[in-house]
Amino acid sequence: MKYATLRKNLTRNNPYYQFMQSPKTSLIRLTIIAALLTGGILLLVPYIIGIAAGLSPAFWLRLPGFFPLVISAYILLFVIALPAAIICSVRRAPLGIAALGIIGMLLLFIFAVDSPVNPRILYTARFGVSENSILVIAPYRYEGTWVFDDPRTGLFREPFVGGVPEMIDLLVKDIPDAGNGFRLTFSAAEFPGYAMKIVWRRKQGAGNWYYSPEHDMEGWICPAMFKYFRTPPKELYIKADPK
Repeated sequence: MKYATLRKNLTRNNPYYQFMQSPKTSLIRLTIIAALLTGGILLLVPYIIGIAAGLSPAFWLRLPGFFPLVISAYILLFVIALPAAIICSVRRAPLGIAALGIIGMLLLFIFAVDSPVNPRILYTARFGVSENSILVIAPYRYEGTWVFDDPRTGLFREPFVGGVPEMIDLLVKDIPDAGNGFRLTFSAAEFPGYAMKIVWRRKQGAGNWYYSPEHDMEGWICPAMFKYFRTPPKELYIKADPK
């Protein structure tokens, strides 16, 4: 009798016990588990499949609907699961504390790994990079033309066409084995040691024509340029170096 009374008094005055017995708690726990599982799977699966199948982040970034899918995972984890976990952990509920630990590990994964769900890679692929940046890509020869890959922007074997390959040939004429890859540095702002300056001439289709006054050469730069610049720069400064 005394034990039953003591137990009743303890549970009545224990906030954790009252919280865990509340009907709302079941909903909160279900929300945490569902959001953690769904959001975690959405963020981890592309990386795991990519490692297993040798797929680069560019593969995922080119898929229609991948960007909103990742945003949905962020919402599930950080807008739904995180507040619910905080509510539980304040009451010292083990599930809430464990959920906070899992969310913390997912955050480390998201920002530390070169993954298609990395916010930096996602932002660059979606909105481009700063127009004052000095940018570097690594073109190489593939099936008779110059191409390049850039996982940051979701580009894979993106070809240079319309006079640009001839400009590249001129830039790399003194670089041994350039066909296997070289560093191409470019910027909308002048930088020390640039080798070629090209100026905007006109728009055609989805791309833009640029002209090199020094070499009297013209080349058409395709819409992939908008992965790096929001508007076509009036001038581009370029340099080629060995890898």
